[in-house]
Amino acid sequence: MIKNENCFYKDIEIRFYDCDNKKRSRLETIMRYMSDIGGIAYAAKGYSHTWLWENNFVFLLSRASIHVNRMPVSDEFITIETWEREVKGVLFYRDVIFYDKYGNSLVECTSAWVLANPHTRSIVKPSTFTGEINPYDGQKADCLPATRLKITEELNEVGKRKIRYSDIDANNHVYNAVYAGIACDYIPSELMQREIADFRINFKQEAVLDKEMTIKTKIEDNNATVVGEIENGISFECEFIFK
Repeated sequence: MIKNENCFYKDIEIRFYDCDNKKRSRLETIMRYMSDIGGIAYAAKGYSHTWLWENNFVFLLSRASIHVNRMPVSDEFITIETWEREVKGVLFYRDVIFYDKYGNSLVECTSAWVLANPHTRSIVKPSTFTGEINPYDGQKADCLPATRLKITEELNEVGKRKIRYSDIDANNHVYNAVYAGIACDYIPSELMQREIADFRINFKQEAVLDKEMTIKTKIEDNNATVVGEIENGISFECEFIFK
Protein backbone atom coordinates (compact mmCIF):
# COMPACT_ATOMS: atom_id res chain seq x y z
CA MET A 1 0.00 0.00 0.00
CA ILE A 2 1.09 3.59 -0.63
CA LYS A 3 1.59 5.43 2.64
CA ASN A 4 0.44 9.01 3.11
CA GLU A 5 3.05 11.32 4.62
CA ASN A 6 0.29 13.06 6.61
CA CYS A 7 -0.58 9.86 8.46
CA PHE A 8 1.05 7.63 11.06
CA TYR A 9 1.33 3.86 10.53
CA LYS A 10 1.92 0.80 12.66
CA ASP A 11 2.03 -2.87 11.64
CA ILE A 12 0.56 -5.37 14.10
CA GLU A 13 -0.43 -9.02 14.28
CA ILE A 14 -3.83 -10.05 15.58
CA ARG A 15 -3.25 -12.72 18.20
CA PHE A 16 -5.43 -15.61 19.39
CA TYR A 17 -6.21 -13.79 22.65
CA ASP A 18 -7.52 -10.78 20.71
CA CYS A 19 -10.33 -12.83 19.19
CA ASP A 20 -13.73 -14.33 19.84
CA ASN A 21 -14.84 -17.96 19.47
CA LYS A 22 -14.83 -17.58 15.66
CA LYS A 23 -11.26 -16.22 15.68
CA ARG A 24 -12.54 -12.78 14.71
CA SER A 25 -11.15 -9.71 16.47
CA ARG A 26 -13.35 -8.71 19.36
CA LEU A 27 -14.90 -5.25 19.20
CA GLU A 28 -12.93 -4.47 22.36
CA THR A 29 -9.73 -5.35 20.48
CA ILE A 30 -10.57 -2.91 17.69
CA MET A 31 -11.23 -0.14 20.22
CA ARG A 32 -7.97 -0.91 22.04
CA TYR A 33 -5.94 -0.55 18.87
CA MET A 34 -7.97 2.47 17.73
CA SER A 35 -7.16 4.25 20.98
CA ASP A 36 -3.62 2.96 21.36
CA ILE A 37 -2.48 4.08 17.91
CA GLY A 38 -3.40 7.67 18.80
CA GLY A 39 -1.22 7.50 21.90
CA ILE A 40 1.64 5.96 19.93
CA ALA A 41 1.36 8.66 17.27
CA TYR A 42 1.49 11.39 19.91
CA ALA A 43 4.44 9.72 21.65
CA ALA A 44 6.28 9.68 18.30
CA LYS A 45 5.85 13.47 18.25
CA GLY A 46 7.23 13.72 21.79
CA TYR A 47 3.92 13.74 23.68
CA SER A 48 4.01 10.53 25.67
CA HIS A 49 1.54 9.78 28.47
CA THR A 50 4.24 10.84 30.95
CA TRP A 51 4.77 14.14 29.10
CA LEU A 52 1.05 14.79 29.06
CA TRP A 53 0.69 14.17 32.82
CA GLU A 54 3.70 16.33 33.62
CA ASN A 55 2.08 19.13 31.64
CA ASN A 56 -1.34 18.58 33.25
CA PHE A 57 -2.96 17.08 30.16
CA VAL A 58 -4.76 13.86 29.40
CA PHE A 59 -6.79 12.92 26.32
CA LEU A 60 -10.10 11.21 27.12
CA LEU A 61 -12.28 9.52 24.54
CA SER A 62 -15.67 11.21 24.24
CA ARG A 63 -17.22 9.47 21.23
CA ALA A 64 -16.30 6.86 18.65
CA SER A 65 -17.79 5.33 15.52
CA ILE A 66 -16.56 2.07 13.97
CA HIS A 67 -17.55 0.61 10.60
CA VAL A 68 -16.57 -2.99 9.88
CA ASN A 69 -16.00 -4.22 6.34
CA ARG A 70 -14.40 -7.39 7.70
CA MET A 71 -13.08 -8.11 11.16
CA PRO A 72 -9.36 -8.97 11.27
CA VAL A 73 -8.80 -12.57 12.30
CA SER A 74 -6.33 -14.49 14.45
CA ASP A 75 -2.70 -14.51 13.17
CA GLU A 76 -3.48 -11.89 10.52
CA PHE A 77 -0.91 -9.15 9.90
CA ILE A 78 -2.51 -5.75 9.45
CA THR A 79 -1.48 -2.12 9.09
CA ILE A 80 -3.14 0.63 11.11
CA GLU A 81 -3.24 4.15 9.68
CA THR A 82 -4.19 7.22 11.73
CA TRP A 83 -4.29 10.97 11.39
CA GLU A 84 -5.57 14.03 13.25
CA ARG A 85 -8.54 15.18 11.17
CA GLU A 86 -9.72 18.36 12.89
CA VAL A 87 -10.26 20.25 16.10
CA LYS A 88 -13.84 21.44 16.49
CA GLY A 89 -15.06 23.11 19.65
CA VAL A 90 -13.51 21.15 22.53
CA LEU A 91 -13.19 17.95 20.48
CA PHE A 92 -10.05 16.58 18.82
CA TYR A 93 -11.11 14.29 15.95
CA ARG A 94 -8.84 11.42 14.95
CA ASP A 95 -9.52 8.86 12.21
CA VAL A 96 -8.14 5.34 12.00
CA ILE A 97 -8.22 2.70 9.26
CA PHE A 98 -7.20 -0.96 9.58
CA TYR A 99 -5.83 -2.53 6.37
CA ASP A 100 -5.04 -6.12 5.43
CA LYS A 101 -1.68 -7.03 3.88
CA TYR A 102 -3.04 -6.24 0.40
CA GLY A 103 -4.11 -2.71 1.36
CA ASN A 104 -7.82 -3.49 1.58
CA SER A 105 -9.77 -1.56 4.20
CA LEU A 106 -10.98 -3.83 7.02
CA VAL A 107 -12.24 -1.41 9.68
CA GLU A 108 -12.68 2.37 9.56
CA CYS A 109 -13.08 4.53 12.67
CA THR A 110 -13.50 8.10 13.74
CA SER A 111 -13.04 9.19 17.33
CA ALA A 112 -13.57 12.43 19.23
CA TRP A 113 -11.38 13.25 22.22
CA VAL A 114 -11.41 15.92 24.91
CA LEU A 115 -8.37 17.38 26.61
CA ALA A 116 -8.64 17.37 30.40
CA ASN A 117 -6.61 18.13 33.48
CA PRO A 118 -5.78 14.70 34.97
CA HIS A 119 -5.92 16.01 38.53
CA THR A 120 -9.14 18.05 38.48
CA ARG A 121 -10.81 16.02 35.68
CA SER A 122 -12.02 19.31 34.20
CA ILE A 123 -12.04 19.78 30.42
CA VAL A 124 -9.59 22.37 29.12
CA LYS A 125 -9.67 24.30 25.86
CA PRO A 126 -7.70 22.91 22.90
CA SER A 127 -5.90 26.26 22.67
CA THR A 128 -4.15 25.52 25.99
CA PHE A 129 -2.43 22.42 24.58
CA THR A 130 1.29 23.16 24.34
CA GLY A 131 1.98 20.35 21.88
CA GLU A 132 1.63 20.57 18.12
CA ILE A 133 -1.55 19.46 16.37
CA ASN A 134 -1.41 18.82 12.61
CA PRO A 135 -4.96 18.43 11.25
CA TYR A 136 -5.23 16.73 7.86
CA ASP A 137 -8.59 16.82 6.06
CA GLY A 138 -7.42 15.21 2.84
CA GLN A 139 -9.21 11.97 3.67
CA LYS A 140 -11.92 10.77 6.01
CA ALA A 141 -12.78 7.40 7.51
CA ASP A 142 -15.84 5.81 5.88
CA CYS A 143 -18.08 5.33 8.91
CA LEU A 144 -21.08 6.87 10.63
CA PRO A 145 -20.32 10.22 12.26
CA ALA A 146 -19.17 10.15 15.87
CA THR A 147 -22.09 12.27 17.02
CA ARG A 148 -24.00 12.47 20.28
CA LEU A 149 -26.41 9.53 20.45
CA LYS A 150 -30.05 10.31 21.12
CA ILE A 151 -31.47 7.22 22.79
CA THR A 152 -35.14 7.80 23.51
CA GLU A 153 -36.60 4.29 23.58
CA GLU A 154 -37.36 2.51 26.83
CA LEU A 155 -34.61 0.12 27.89
CA ASN A 156 -34.73 -3.05 29.95
CA GLU A 157 -32.48 -3.55 32.97
CA VAL A 158 -30.49 -6.75 32.41
CA GLY A 159 -27.88 -6.78 35.15
CA LYS A 160 -25.33 -5.13 37.42
CA ARG A 161 -21.61 -4.85 36.68
CA LYS A 162 -19.12 -3.96 39.43
CA ILE A 163 -15.97 -2.20 38.27
CA ARG A 164 -12.92 -4.37 39.01
CA TYR A 165 -9.16 -3.91 39.20
CA SER A 166 -8.59 -5.28 35.68
CA ASP A 167 -10.94 -2.65 34.19
CA ILE A 168 -8.86 0.31 35.37
CA ASP A 169 -6.13 2.06 33.39
CA ALA A 170 -3.37 4.54 34.33
CA ASN A 171 -5.89 7.39 34.24
CA ASN A 172 -7.57 5.67 37.22
CA HIS A 173 -10.84 4.93 35.49
CA VAL A 174 -12.28 2.23 33.23
CA TYR A 175 -10.27 2.02 30.01
CA ASN A 176 -12.48 3.08 27.10
CA ALA A 177 -12.25 -0.22 25.20
CA VAL A 178 -13.47 -2.14 28.27
CA TYR A 179 -16.88 -0.52 27.86
CA ALA A 180 -17.22 -2.18 24.45
CA GLY A 181 -16.50 -5.54 26.06
CA ILE A 182 -19.07 -4.87 28.78
CA ALA A 183 -21.68 -3.95 26.16
CA CYS A 184 -21.02 -7.13 24.18
CA ASP A 185 -21.42 -9.24 27.33
CA TYR A 186 -25.03 -8.10 27.71
CA ILE A 187 -26.13 -8.74 24.12
CA PRO A 188 -27.69 -12.18 23.41
CA SER A 189 -24.98 -14.63 22.38
CA GLU A 190 -26.80 -15.62 19.19
CA LEU A 191 -26.69 -12.01 18.04
CA MET A 192 -23.00 -11.68 18.89
CA GLN A 193 -22.28 -14.66 16.62
CA ARG A 194 -23.29 -12.45 13.70
CA GLU A 195 -21.02 -9.87 12.11
CA ILE A 196 -21.02 -6.28 13.34
CA ALA A 197 -21.53 -3.67 10.63
CA ASP A 198 -21.42 -0.50 12.74
CA PHE A 199 -20.82 0.46 16.35
CA ARG A 200 -21.05 3.85 18.01
CA ILE A 201 -20.38 4.77 21.63
CA ASN A 202 -20.62 7.91 23.77
CA PHE A 203 -18.92 8.42 27.13
CA LYS A 204 -20.62 10.68 29.66
CA GLN A 205 -19.27 9.99 33.14
CA GLU A 206 -16.21 8.00 34.08
CA ALA A 207 -16.60 4.78 36.03
CA VAL A 208 -14.03 4.04 38.73
CA LEU A 209 -12.92 1.15 40.89
CA ASP A 210 -15.54 -0.61 43.04
CA LYS A 211 -18.48 1.38 41.63
CA GLU A 212 -21.47 -0.60 40.42
CA MET A 213 -22.93 -0.10 36.97
CA THR A 214 -26.52 -0.88 36.00
CA ILE A 215 -26.77 -2.24 32.46
CA LYS A 216 -29.85 -1.60 30.33
CA THR A 217 -30.49 -2.84 26.79
CA LYS A 218 -32.89 -2.75 23.88
CA ILE A 219 -32.61 -5.50 21.26
CA GLU A 220 -34.61 -5.20 18.05
CA ASP A 221 -33.96 -7.01 14.75
CA ASN A 222 -30.42 -6.09 13.60
CA ASN A 223 -29.98 -3.35 16.20
CA ALA A 224 -28.92 -3.32 19.81
CA THR A 225 -28.64 -0.48 22.30
CA VAL A 226 -26.68 -0.79 25.55
CA VAL A 227 -26.48 1.80 28.32
CA GLY A 228 -24.43 1.70 31.51
CA GLU A 229 -25.63 3.81 34.43
CA ILE A 230 -23.75 4.70 37.60
CA GLU A 231 -24.99 6.51 40.70
CA ASN A 232 -24.61 9.95 39.12
CA GLY A 233 -26.31 9.09 35.82
CA ILE A 234 -25.29 7.57 32.50
CA SER A 235 -21.67 6.43 32.20
CA PHE A 236 -21.79 5.20 28.61
CA GLU A 237 -24.31 4.51 25.87
CA CYS A 238 -23.75 2.67 22.62
CA GLU A 239 -25.50 1.23 19.60
CA PHE A 240 -24.78 -1.79 17.41
CA ILE A 241 -25.92 -2.50 13.88
CA PHE A 242 -25.44 -6.15 12.85
CA LYS A 243 -25.13 -7.41 9.28
